[in-house]
Amino acid sequence: MTLEKDYGTEIGYKLTRDRELIALPGRGIDAIGIEKSNKLVVVLTEVKFSDENSAPKPPAVVDKKKDGMRNQHRAHLKEREETTNKLFECARKTKDEELRNQYLAAAFYLEEERWDLMEVVSCCVLVRPKERHSEGDFGSFYQSPTDFTPANVRFIVIALPDNIDNIMESWSDKVEEMRASL
Repeated sequence: MTLEKDYGTEIGYKLTRDRELIALPGRGIDAIGIEKSNKLVVVLTEVKFSDENSAPKPPAVVDKKKDGMRNQHRAHLKEREETTNKLFECARKTKDEELRNQYLAAAFYLEEERWDLMEVVSCCVLVRPKERHSEGDFGSFYQSPTDFTPANVRFIVIALPDNIDNIMESWSDKVEEMRASL
């Protein structure tokens, strides 16, 4: 919702919908958004959660882990055929016709490396407790943004008021209360 509200990003289909399992999170782009600008803007989004106390360094999910944001975004940019196929998948599953056409155009532009017509944004959404957030959270996305060329970097931290386990437990309790009242 942050992307839609703050950046006007339109997300026609969330790729996590068909690949996430409770026991094993899926790998790959979590969502691909489209934004309107002078060029067609494609927003490749990765979302990670971290309760790690890592300051002044970023949590491992940013730069260190094999499936961390850095490695995943670099792979999306390097493995363009796979990323193009994900754009086609979004186009197939999007119900909005205008957005479908934008996904298709983005796929063709990426395939042909038409940087004059499109822009790519490597977008990270890091969700973590407010007390764990530090300036170091941004890691290589702040220190070496050219590592993600041709993409521009967008890094969003969502600071939670409590630790993730407490929030999930509270949420689970509310769900159970609702079930019991049915």
